[in-house]
Amino acid sequence: VGKWLKSCDKIEWAEEEAEAFVNIKVQLSLVPTLGLPVPTKPFVQMVDEKNGFMTSVLLQHHGDRLRPVAYFSSKLDPCLPQCLRAVASDSVSTGNARADAAAKATAD
Repeated sequence: VGKWLKSCDKIEWAEEEAEAFVNIKVQLSLVPTLGLPVPTKPFVQMVDEKNGFMTSVLLQHHGDRLRPVAYFSSKLDPCLPQCLRAVASDSVSTGNARADAAAKATAD
């Protein structure tokens, strides 16, 4: 859906969409969406930037799959040129992951 919608497009929200939304909420509540991080295992971080926003997910191997253990998103400085947004996204997400890990370490 995201490929075809523009930020200015109007979304038609009918009964079918409302039911699908409720179904997604129910499914997400049945299974934990985040795994518990294991500090002794390596982490994989994926970062993306689109339209001035960065998103990051921290993953760990769980069996033969990567499982999310943390999510982070943030609005980037609108003055940044497009060529620097990817670099800023990585910097912001890495800094947030370090701060979060430090906070958890001091809490234990």
